[in-house]
Amino acid sequence: MTFTRAITAPEVLGRYGADPRVARLLDGDEANSLYAETAQEGSMLRAGSLGMWSFCFEEHGITGAMSGTCTTLSEGTETLSVLRGADGMNSFAHWRDGRRVERFEPGMTFTKPQPPHPWWDAVEVHLAYVLRRIRG
Repeated sequence: MTFTRAITAPEVLGRYGADPRVARLLDGDEANSLYAETAQEGSMLRAGSLGMWSFCFEEHGITGAMSGTCTTLSEGTETLSVLRGADGMNSFAHWRDGRRVERFEPGMTFTKPQPPHPWWDAVEVHLAYVLRRIRG
């Protein structure tokens, strides 16, 4: 999933390389059925906006976690990329104006970025809180 500030959902789709003119409003079940029926290769993208941020939820692919896509998405703005992979790999990246600012795998200290790393710090605080709650 990506979140990009100050661009529209159609612009997000265009920056992913999709044609926003053929996009349709579908719920999750409709999107999955369409994907299965057409046996498409590639990703299923669902985009929308909330306030100043637009998002793109991607199924059946990892395009939103790739450097080329994040570079394009973040040109003139900033993008957050969150990957929760089916293989157990998770990653977070912050891009600003076409450059990666931070990238790491939450909870994996060997991926801690060089300072400053405000997103790393925020995620680690949250993970510590969750662990405390689980352990009681």
